[in-house]
Amino acid sequence: AIPRYARSPIIMLTAMSQKPYIDKAFAVGATDYVTKPFDFLELRGRLTAAGKMVEESQRLLESAEKTKRQMLEAEEEIKPHPDEPVSIDGVERVVGYTALENYLFTLSRTKLMFASTFALAINEFRALHSATSAREMRAILKLIARAAIDDTPNSGNLVSYRGNGVFLCVNQKKSATSISQRIAQVNAALSEYAAVTPAKGEVRVSVGQEIS
Repeated sequence: AIPRYARSPIIMLTAMSQKPYIDKAFAVGATDYVTKPFDFLELRGRLTAAGKMVEESQRLLESAEKTKRQMLEAEEEIKPHPDEPVSIDGVERVVGYTALENYLFTLSRTKLMFASTFALAINEFRALHSATSAREMRAILKLIARAAIDDTPNSGNLVSYRGNGVFLCVNQKKSATSISQRIAQVNAALSEYAAVTPAKGEVRVSVGQEIS
């Protein structure tokens, strides 16, 4: 990948309307998916939205560069605001919030919605955010995202971090792992993490009501 385009939005324009193609596209980084025949007014709207994503990505990049300069000046790492939907890189099937919205819209528009959504929330997140360093906070978020992904082959499940300790998860009907099992996986991973890191208090997640 070319680093300067790492966060550029990717719109898939294709005749492939089957769900496995849609799932795979978003899982590997697509931010939107449009199938033939194209409605040119809709396509224009999607391109406009992609342009806004580029502007927002540039704003976040400039903010990150400013933070980096502040870190160098202060010789310490500065944490993002707790409400910020920080990017979680390096975890398969963890996508941006806009990409997740577009994925669900695509499934509903093509009548392929065979999934439900639910939210995971880190308990006492504000207190945890205050008690941890920026590096520790990112490690916890990445650990939760990785543990929340169902490792069933070709499950198609996706996870997105919304900020304020909240993860939105798409659970496919064919998933072999139940939501309660996925919560147990996350909390077990957090317990293992706590065993090898300085104590910051018990970190646990709770689950909201599943919506089909």
